[in-house]
Amino acid sequence: MSRPGVDRPQHEANEWAVQAAAYDVACRTQSGKAARVVAGRATDAADCRELLAMLGLGAEPERIG
Repeated sequence: MSRPGVDRPQHEANEWAVQAAAYDVACRTQSGKAARVVAGRATDAADCRELLAMLGLGAEPERIG
């Protein structure tokens, strides 16, 4: 008898890992785009920092690729 969430075939675990990695990349990409929009619309550096903090983004988003 299999236990839900524990006894998974290896291919399911690999698919999950691939999807998790793709989600991580998509989130970082979206965060970077949002940070660039905020930086372009902010009136000064303090405004930019405050707006980024409101969105839960750091002042320097991670770079990918």
